[in-house]
Amino acid sequence: MNPIKIASISLIAFSLIACGGGGSPSDSTGATADEIVGAVTVGTPNIGRGSAGTFEGNLLSIQVTALSAGGLTNITASVVDITKNNALISSKSYAVVFSSNCEGKTPAKASFTPKTVITTTGEVSTSYKAIGCAGADAITATLYNAAGSPAVADTSTALALGTGDVTVENAEVGSVGFVGNEVARLGFAGIGNGALQATSVVTFAVKDNFGNPLESKEVTFALSSTSAGASLSSVSGITDAEGVVTTTVNAGTTHGLLSVVASTTTNSGTVIKTASTPISVSTGIAEQSNFEITSDSFNPFAWDISGASVGITVRASDRFHNPVPVGTTIHFTAESGNIPATCTTDDAGGCTVQWVSSATRPGEYPSGLGSTKNDESLPAINSSSTSYTLQTNINGFTTITAYTLGEGGFTDKNSNGVFDIGEAFITHPEVFRDDNYNGVYENGAKTEEFFELAPDFIYSAAPTKYQGVLCSEAAKIDGHCANLMYVRDSLRIVQSAGFSEFNMTYYTRSVNTFTAVTTVTAPATVYAVMTDKNGNTPPVTTKFGFQIDDGANYNFSTTAFEVTNTNGIFSAELIHPLNRGFMFPITLTKTGTPAATVLVPDVDFQPTKNKRINGSLIVN
Repeated sequence: MNPIKIASISLIAFSLIACGGGGSPSDSTGATADEIVGAVTVGTPNIGRGSAGTFEGNLLSIQVTALSAGGLTNITASVVDITKNNALISSKSYAVVFSSNCEGKTPAKASFTPKTVITTTGEVSTSYKAIGCAGADAITATLYNAAGSPAVADTSTALALGTGDVTVENAEVGSVGFVGNEVARLGFAGIGNGALQATSVVTFAVKDNFGNPLESKEVTFALSSTSAGASLSSVSGITDAEGVVTTTVNAGTTHGLLSVVASTTTNSGTVIKTASTPISVSTGIAEQSNFEITSDSFNPFAWDISGASVGITVRASDRFHNPVPVGTTIHFTAESGNIPATCTTDDAGGCTVQWVSSATRPGEYPSGLGSTKNDESLPAINSSSTSYTLQTNINGFTTITAYTLGEGGFTDKNSNGVFDIGEAFITHPEVFRDDNYNGVYENGAKTEEFFELAPDFIYSAAPTKYQGVLCSEAAKIDGHCANLMYVRDSLRIVQSAGFSEFNMTYYTRSVNTFTAVTTVTAPATVYAVMTDKNGNTPPVTTKFGFQIDDGANYNFSTTAFEVTNTNGIFSAELIHPLNRGFMFPITLTKTGTPAATVLVPDVDFQPTKNKRINGSLIVN
């Protein structure tokens, strides 16, 4: 407490003593006091600047009223009792809360440190910082009672207001930055692709040289390339309170890659720019030639086991070989077992489901169903024909088909991005699951299931007009692009048996003709064919080897074998006593002229439960 205040208190005390202590504290004149202390009752508090004879009510003392962008100034105020000649109040705690128009914005464009001041001396001080505010900013200090320990503001009732103004210079542009693209891939305008939209909002943000958002700044936009036929919804915009501004890219009908360039001007007239990350414009519609189905295994151990699982993967891309959009739905159907109805594609245009073995296997379906599930198209046995033939009662082969919405494909001779009359194109019939795998839809005594895009309950052959989304107006008038199609692909796996005994047979080869043998003279190369009980290739990873009765004088090229990932169907060009199985060559050699020996299949390496492999070979 300064000497003047101490003297004032002493005078007040002396006056009270001289009067015998009579009367209420409010009866004291205190005419020369500038501070109310002790147990003196406060009359009417007010906030302003100065005190006693220099007090100016409801006004704030602002150190610097004209601030540079990002500048800081100090603010002071006094809390006085106007019934006590505007003396500072130190007999009671008060709270002063500071606010301003800029500080109240979202995000805040100004700040107070501290925002709330608790005073027990009647003196109040804070600092104001412009953090993006520009132009005039009205500052308000609101006086409240304070209570508690420590004291806090009771904001239920405002006692008085103090005001002042600062003016902040316009901030210098520090940067214009790219924030993000709503989507990074666009589908061609007008094709109605639900998984790939035709517009993308592109967002930028402008900040001042202090890193604060810069409001009300004009930004212009331009496309980095017009080759994709795209356009912008607006070529300029004004930043909002967060310094953010947007424009929208509208896709055209031409494949390409583009970005948006944003430009703004500094206070000195310098143009600064930035660009968005690239946006790809494509059809997003799968093309038939770019749709593929694959399998983790073509010969799973599944004939004897229900619950055996195989991963089935589909990959799809559009006519530009760009992956189809994330979320594209792929449909599945299987000849036997069970498989999920759909999966949705990832960033790479692919997705995977698990086929699981269960219930009736192909080859064991009731003949009364009139289906082709017990038949298979396989190479003919002992035939020089290079074609496949239908064979009945074949166990284990399972067709899996995948399909999705797409287009047939055309050759864009003039590179205008659309199909024109006179350009080459391909059309396709409706999808069917080719259970006998002969490439022909069966609809007679035996029938195969088909899947329609536009149901009319009749299997429809390939149309004469292009099935797709990209057509010139002339081509549309001529009837092209009236419909899409289901792009499709199929594969067949064999459900191999592993619990029963395997069989081994041996063959010699002359060009493409194989002859069954039970005896061979070394040195020689023989071809061994291993089959399961159904005549199919054994399960993948099945391991086996051979033993020779007299190993001292005979050798063979490989001692251990493992069945690979294959459905084991032989080439139709091979004239063979069998049409399927796991075939591999064995080179036999001998030293001297030993007696005949026997090459015996060895099951020591067999991880499944069968007891032996039937079939041995006599070697001379």
